[in-house]
Amino acid sequence: LLRRQGVRVGGLIQRGRRAEATLVALDDGAVLPIMQKLGRSDSCAVDGGAVAAACAVVSRAVERRDDLVVVNKFGPLEADRAGLAAEMMAAMAEGVPLLTTVTIGRAGRWLEVTGGAGLLLPADAGALGRWWAGLSGSS
Repeated sequence: LLRRQGVRVGGLIQRGRRAEATLVALDDGAVLPIMQKLGRSDSCAVDGGAVAAACAVVSRAVERRDDLVVVNKFGPLEADRAGLAAEMMAAMAEGVPLLTTVTIGRAGRWLEVTGGAGLLLPADAGALGRWWAGLSGSS
């Protein structure tokens, strides 16, 4: 919806879950398979190369000063200040609005990592709309 209103949105969204999870770059549509298969046991792990590529996508959005940067989630890697954490904090430090998802179990860690600067919103379209309207000055 925001893109249709001319808002420049960059970053990443996730498609699929677990072993089939991919990240999709919002600027060029590149698809990054984020999980790698680790042999016959069907065990999986996060693909470090895909994480590096995802970091570059978020960094591009911050460098372009997109109106909004979306990152698929503040997950276990980010909670440990790895993964996309540095890029997320860079967006915030540059004053670029950042939108991500945070589970209830990681909400405290999110507030800790962001130094309390990260606002928690309910996963509700109305709350998101009010948040964006407050940032953008629209009504």
